[in-house]
Amino acid sequence: KPMLEITAAVDGGIRKFRQPAQPKSTVTTKTASKMQETAAASMMTYNRTMTIDKTPAKTVTDCSVFDRVGDPLPDIHEEVSELKEIVLKLTENISEKQNTTWQRLSSGRKTRDSSSPDTSPAVSLDQYITPLLERGINLDTARTIAEFSEKELSDHDRDDNVLLSSFYTDSIEDIIEVAPDEPAAPSEQRRIAFIGPTGVGKTTTLAKVAASHMAKGIKSIGLITIDTYRIAAIEQLKVYGKIMRLPVEVVISPDQLQDALDKFHDKELILIDTAGRSPRDHLSINELGSYLSGGIPIEKHLVLSATTREEEICQIIDRFSPIGIDHTIVTKIDECDTLGIILDVQTQTPAPFSYITNGQRVPEDIMVAESRMIAELIMTPEGSPTP
Repeated sequence: KPMLEITAAVDGGIRKFRQPAQPKSTVTTKTASKMQETAAASMMTYNRTMTIDKTPAKTVTDCSVFDRVGDPLPDIHEEVSELKEIVLKLTENISEKQNTTWQRLSSGRKTRDSSSPDTSPAVSLDQYITPLLERGINLDTARTIAEFSEKELSDHDRDDNVLLSSFYTDSIEDIIEVAPDEPAAPSEQRRIAFIGPTGVGKTTTLAKVAASHMAKGIKSIGLITIDTYRIAAIEQLKVYGKIMRLPVEVVISPDQLQDALDKFHDKELILIDTAGRSPRDHLSINELGSYLSGGIPIEKHLVLSATTREEEICQIIDRFSPIGIDHTIVTKIDECDTLGIILDVQTQTPAPFSYITNGQRVPEDIMVAESRMIAELIMTPEGSPTP
């Protein structure tokens, strides 16, 4: 990187570069050495005073020596300004999500003790946040729920672990949104597309949904796949279709999807399998959107794996949002020790849950999403809802 060496005369301290420098002829070797050390100290002071704060730090750029030479680090100012903006935006997003969670809690439940003061007791929240963190709930959401318990419960009740756990389960139930699994009206056709990243189990989930509807007496079902990328993806869906005696159509363009939908015009339910897309592959996601953006209404169910990391969940939801997310499905909960990630999904998107899957068996390992069931999944240490 480019280096800048500054040699200056000092008279009266580091921050008083107001006196004219001594003539070059009078500067001895010893004095020059001190000048270099002083300039180096000035640069160190300059660097230390560069802080991320709304009030600009006072630095040695006020000195006349810098007025003559120019700002030694012009790029640093711009980078720090950009960093300030990023931090402020991040803080605003976190605050917005916390407010949303708090509003859901407040609107979902009534205050248990209306006579209790609004001020929070002067006790540490750590012991109340820890049980939530142990369930895999992120810190911001855990803090919001713990603070809500301060307003709703007395200190004595909060010290009762059983009562506190029950309160947390009730609170999470109020946050979770689910979509009722109701069949379409006789005169209407329901179309569901399963979208999401690779490896989350979209095709298996589609087969489970088809089998569960058949168990309810819905026999008029058509299967469509636009997954022509993954090896053997078409064959996998055709095997499921053969076992359940359901027709399967393969399409490779948006126009062909329209033709397949027309072919299944007499079906009560159409299930559409899609190829997994990387959240970082904008072109592929846009291509997928071209299939599902026609005039015919299609429910988009975003399929997410419970094994996904929190930061990746945020990225996936953000990248698939332009396509439209009507419902969310969480898979592979049997592979996780904690299921707080489910609550993270809900705080990242208002889309209600439609299904939860807990294994590879078709059609056994699928559950219609229910708020209480999901809350118990999250808060039960064993990872299964109470009977």
